[in-house]
Amino acid sequence: MHTYPVGETEAMFLNSRLAPFNQADVRRALDLAVDRAACPARRRARTSAADLPDPPPGFPGHYPYCAVTISPSPAGLWHGAALRQARALIAASVTSGARVTVSTVANDPFKLAAGRYFVRLLDTLGYRAQLRTYPDDHAYYQRAGLRSAHSQLGFFGLSTEVWSSTSEQT
Repeated sequence: MHTYPVGETEAMFLNSRLAPFNQADVRRALDLAVDRAACPARRRARTSAADLPDPPPGFPGHYPYCAVTISPSPAGLWHGAALRQARALIAASVTSGARVTVSTVANDPFKLAAGRYFVRLLDTLGYRAQLRTYPDDHAYYQRAGLRSAHSQLGFFGLSTEVWSSTSEQT
């Protein structure tokens, strides 16, 4: 793990145009299964209990609430991964055993750790996940989003400078 001098909101994207993430229940299952205490993104920086793609504090629409946990509380605190619920959703979706490609950057230890975490998680949920790495950020952002790359899940970051400039315009 290492730190960066630039503030950034980091998340994993799910390609909802490709199976199995074209099913809302599968996307919800993955959300329920993520162990926010063990996920590299949680260890890297202080985040809210809300999903990583939520806007950061101070940005319009931010609300610190996490309903994707074991026994959600009115306070919105995350209590643990809900693996039993996640597995039930995947079983009902009839997508177990599907291949899933997780894309990330090889030269960044944090992004590589995040990609490996999601491969292990998807394998635990019954998918056949594989990690596809790109040598650096430039190659990743140039190729991972192409239809031919077939990236179903991948890493992305949004600079806080973008959040700030966006919030100033609203």
